Amino acid sequence: MENYLRIFPRNGKKVSTPWKTFRAGGEIAFETGLGQNRGMQTNGLGRWIGLAACLWAAAAFAQEAPEPVVLTVLGTNYTAKELGVEADSPPDLLLTRTFTKIQGGIMGAYSEKLNYQPSEEELKEYCRRAAPTAEDMDAIYGQDHPAFLNPDMIFEGLWQDWQREADDKYGAMQMAANDLKEWKFAQALFAQYGGRVCMGSFNIPGAVEAARSHLAAGEAAGDFTIHAADLRERYWALIRTPPPGPLMPEEEGRAALAEHPADRQKREAVKGLTEHLQGKPRRRPDPEPPGCLGEATLP
Repeated sequence: MENYLRIFPRNGKKVSTPWKTFRAGGEIAFETGLGQNRGMQTNGLGRWIGLAACLWAAAAFAQEAPEPVVLTVLGTNYTAKELGVEADSPPDLLLTRTFTKIQGGIMGAYSEKLNYQPSEEELKEYCRRAAPTAEDMDAIYGQDHPAFLNPDMIFEGLWQDWQREADDKYGAMQMAANDLKEWKFAQALFAQYGGRVCMGSFNIPGAVEAARSHLAAGEAAGDFTIHAADLRERYWALIRTPPPGPLMPEEEGRAALAEHPADRQKREAVKGLTEHLQGKPRRRPDPEPPGCLGEATLP
C-alpha cells in the first residue's frame, strides 16, 4: 500500500500548507495510508509551531542571491568582494583589481613557464659591466684618477660589497637579479610576438605590444574571462593606453632588447652625473684603500 499523509480539518476541507492548518484551529485529523485517523486539538503550542514554520519559510525565500562572478583567471572564479571591492569602494577599484589579478595570473604563469633564475656567473658579469671604468670616471670628473682606480680592483671591491648584501632585497645584487629577470622576460615575449618596444621602469625595455598580444591570446584561449561587458571594455581600454615614453619601431626595439641591462644602467648613470656636474667645480674622489670605489663629493 502506498504511504501518504493528509492534513485536514474534521469538516473535510483540505488545507494546503501546514501553517495554514495550525492557524485554522479546531480539531485536526491526520489520515495515513494505513487508514488510521487520529484527531488532536490544536493549542498554543501548535500555533507557535505554525508561526515558526511561517518564519522559516519567509527566511528561506529571503536568502540573498549569490554574488555574481566578475572574473575568472586560470580556472579560479572571483567575485567583486573576493577582489577586495565593496559597495562603497572607489569606482575604479574593481578595474584596478581586475588588472592586477590578470597580470599576476597570466604574466606570472608565463614567467613561471620561462623559469629563469640568474646564475652567479650572470650576476658577476652584471657587476663587472656595472663597475665604472677609468673612462667613466674621466667623463664624470674630467681629469685623470689615482692608479688604484683600475677596472679590476673596482670590480673586485664592488662584487665583495654585493656578496655581503646578498640577502638584502633592496641590495645591489637583488636589484641586478630583478633587472636580468625583467630583461629575459621581455626578450622572450618579443621573440614570440614581436611588436613595438617602450623603455620601461629602471631603463629596462618593455615588449609592450608583445605583452598585449599575449594577453589577447590568453583571453581567446580561455585563460581568463571578464564576465561583465562594461568591465571588459574598460580593461582593454586600459591595456591599450599608450605608455608614457615613446614607442620604438620593432627593429629599434630589437636592438634595445639585445643590449645588456648593466651597460644601459651604467651609461645612464654616467650621463646623469655628468649633466649634474656641468658648469660646477669637479672634485676627484678622496683616496680609499685599493679595491674600494670611493664616493664622489658632489657640490
